[in-house]
Amino acid sequence: GGPGAQWDYHCGSRFGAFGSLKHFTQALTPRYGPQGTAEEYLRKAQLAAYESHRAMFEGYSSRKYNATGLVQWMLNSAWPSNMWHLFDFYLQTGGSYFGVKRAVAAPLHVLYAYDESPEPEPAPASEAPDFAQVPHTDTVEDEYAARQGMASPGACCSLCLSDAQCTHSVHGVDGTCYLKNTRKNDGGNAMTLIASHGFTLCLKRSLPATVPAPAPAPVVKRGTVVVVNSRYVKDGAGLTAEATQFDLSGTVLRTQTIPLGAGVAADAALPLFRVESAAAAGTGAGASENAAANSTVLLRLQLLGRNGTANWYWLAPRQDRFEMGGCFNGCRMDRYADMRDLAAMPRAPRVDVAMGAAAAVATPGLVRRVVTLTVAAQHDGAGGGGGGGGGGIAFFTRLRALDATGRDVLPATWSDNFVTLLAGERVEIVLEHEQDAVVSAVTAEPFNV
Repeated sequence: GGPGAQWDYHCGSRFGAFGSLKHFTQALTPRYGPQGTAEEYLRKAQLAAYESHRAMFEGYSSRKYNATGLVQWMLNSAWPSNMWHLFDFYLQTGGSYFGVKRAVAAPLHVLYAYDESPEPEPAPASEAPDFAQVPHTDTVEDEYAARQGMASPGACCSLCLSDAQCTHSVHGVDGTCYLKNTRKNDGGNAMTLIASHGFTLCLKRSLPATVPAPAPAPVVKRGTVVVVNSRYVKDGAGLTAEATQFDLSGTVLRTQTIPLGAGVAADAALPLFRVESAAAAGTGAGASENAAANSTVLLRLQLLGRNGTANWYWLAPRQDRFEMGGCFNGCRMDRYADMRDLAAMPRAPRVDVAMGAAAAVATPGLVRRVVTLTVAAQHDGAGGGGGGGGGGIAFFTRLRALDATGRDVLPATWSDNFVTLLAGERVEIVLEHEQDAVVSAVTAEPFNV
């Protein structure tokens, strides 16, 4: 099975908040699905670690220098550990390491900023009358504002209610949203809660009961494509940024492109455009487009005209939504992004691996090999041909260098790992390892094996 007491021994102190993997697992399961075996847990954990660590570093670089920075805890583990490292006690690199490497290694980098606007979600019909019956009471707002030294009325928490439905939103000191849980509130009761429990009250005037809540607008935009230049000179002139969305079988749903023109200024970030929802694109893919509205979509960003810039994302139909409250010991979530359908992706086409001969490098004691991955042009049962027209995708393919006993050769430095390739594609990846180590084989295992 998945993590148990034996795993907890290799987490933080059993007396602290991080004495187990519960904070990680409680997000992993709703986002990526349950784990029946330890192998399945580790496979999905690598995906989550890559996604989250890349997002941290790209979140900073896309907003430099308005963002104040970030702290990565930590680089490596001092003993065998299940958390808090980019490479472990045995010098093994996993999803977190390569997620960070993808975010920071390229001097000119194209990325996806997770700045989507959360879609409006009206209350269920059975609960809607409660909002219409809530009276607006200036006395309550003014009294509370006077006590707290706030302007009245204040803004309602948008994570709890849509603007049309919001009257009073009451949060406990632990972040619990009491109005969201009960879906009704009264000014007098709110004041009682505040007086007796020390809750925080967010205020907004309600609409008259005779005015129906407006219908939510459809979501047609995702996050922003940004190009980050980490050089101290302008770069990227003449290049074109491309964003292509695929369904989970590798079929193209939508492609957007934009020229960089004169390029990106030195040590700067250039927002380009918002990714348009494939479900609302109307590109003629028919059933694939409709399925995209409720399915995970794969997004490939790249800079045409410069090799090695492909940056793959997997995007849920609805993003994570946070409750109010801190995130130090684990964020309080109202909803997790649902990407459980990744576990049911069509099986990847065959991935052939060719390992080149060892060659000396400048660093004494190390050798370098070129490993070539070639994805079959078509997959039996997957249909279609190569390229972006369908026919399969080898998603999040992990490379391992093994000795004659099947154990990992460590340390091993890869120029890239956990790569995604479409049917018919080919890529060369550089492996460096100690000269005395014997690499008997290199394996390539897609997530959708």
